[in-house]
Amino acid sequence: FFLPVTYAESRLSFEAAFLDELVVQGHLPGYRVALVNEQGMLAQKGNHYKNGIVPVEAIDPTSIVSLFSLSKPFTNLLALKLADEGVFRLDDPISMYLPAFESVKIHSDDDQPVLRTRQILISDLLRHTAGLSQSSDLQGWGPVAQYYRDNDIFGLNCLAGSSIENLSESVLRLTKAPLQTDPGERFSYSVGTDLLGRVMEVATGKTFEALLTKYIAAPLGIDTLTTRVSESNVERVVQLYEPMIKTYPVPGAYQRYQPFSKFEVDVINAGIQPGCVSPGSGLTASVDNLVTFVSFLLNDLRFADGTPFLSDSTLPLVFSGQLAKELGKSPMRRSIAYSRQDNLSMASLAIRTAKEGDLANPEDHDFYYWSGFSGSGLWIDKKTKTGGVFITQLYPSDRFLIPKLINETRANLK
Repeated sequence: FFLPVTYAESRLSFEAAFLDELVVQGHLPGYRVALVNEQGMLAQKGNHYKNGIVPVEAIDPTSIVSLFSLSKPFTNLLALKLADEGVFRLDDPISMYLPAFESVKIHSDDDQPVLRTRQILISDLLRHTAGLSQSSDLQGWGPVAQYYRDNDIFGLNCLAGSSIENLSESVLRLTKAPLQTDPGERFSYSVGTDLLGRVMEVATGKTFEALLTKYIAAPLGIDTLTTRVSESNVERVVQLYEPMIKTYPVPGAYQRYQPFSKFEVDVINAGIQPGCVSPGSGLTASVDNLVTFVSFLLNDLRFADGTPFLSDSTLPLVFSGQLAKELGKSPMRRSIAYSRQDNLSMASLAIRTAKEGDLANPEDHDFYYWSGFSGSGLWIDKKTKTGGVFITQLYPSDRFLIPKLINETRANLK
């Protein structure tokens, strides 16, 4: 069903005029959207701003993009696979593999670190309940997030640095940072996925890149899924943009973006130069490879020959909420504004339930999704047995377009 997902003539009337309007108005530099069902491609289209002050290249099916937070579902699924194979258990303390985390303490405003009440578990890393933070230059906030930025812990300079850094070096700096909360106390979007990658390395004795290739990239045939773009593919990498404070007038509209300027080195995007390995934010892939991945999710994580990726006992963790009721009705809202009614699966798929729906009842799940810092996202809609990929490259992006894309798809299928 997915090797390859061919971009044939559209089988679904899908206009998504609101996307084109965002491009015309200068809010989006460009986009690519693709919709699939269980058999293959339903529709695909793209657009980009033309003839403006800032030149914009089209995003086509073979374009390679930096995934940023869209890296997380790949890494979490890899961890679930290793747990399935008995490499580790999800309730193992990470100190079994990284002893330095045995003694980590919680930040205190009075500079007297507080002892935590329990160990960080591997499952905490998948659920973002480990008490870790995100660097403040990747939308983390608070003193621990600032500490990450000051010490270059999985931030922008890490993703596009001037020298190669492996996971062990980055995690070593993380071991010296305090936690921002007690493990299990709350959901906090974090570098937990990066730390998860290092746990997998230690547990297997293999690099994260090797594990990603063996278990996901090679079996799915997605050859551009990597921590660093090969030299032969660099020309396919899409420019990353950022909002501009000053708007340049163009006839009829304003471009509200410019080439991204906050990397340590002069590059168009992350993943094409030396930098750190970041399982949580540093992967790259082509648009068509992402479509293949969504097809894989839509078909309950089965390969083309029907072989299941996960066991029957582990698969439910991919599509069920794993944030405890004790974390409140809106556990993710503090970290991710548009997720106020959502929960999170072990595969790093956010779960949106129908209004007044019961998270424990899969029939009440409206859709599953994940989104990256650049505005890109993917989704699975089991009600219509469809899925999709939306790709743009604007960081930070304040637009969450997945619900609108799902609604339009549903309307067109009626």
